[in-house]
Amino acid sequence: MYATFHLGSNELDVQFLEALQRLYPDRQLVITVETEPTIDEIIEQNPAYKKHLEKSIEQINRGEVVRFESVEALIKKLEG
Repeated sequence: MYATFHLGSNELDVQFLEALQRLYPDRQLVITVETEPTIDEIIEQNPAYKKHLEKSIEQINRGEVVRFESVEALIKKLEG
């Protein structure tokens, strides 16, 4: 059985361990730690994404900004 928990290192505490003990009583557990990439790492690992962000920043700097009155208006625009 697998379970994935996404949390910050500052959220690891006794309560978390106690919750694991309640979820998996009398079981042998294997705990693997994997860090999530930072936004900088994501940008550097994806040149197309980096290029897109740079283009977007240039557009913002030129005042080419699209605004929507609400999230619903944005969704309506995206759905065409």
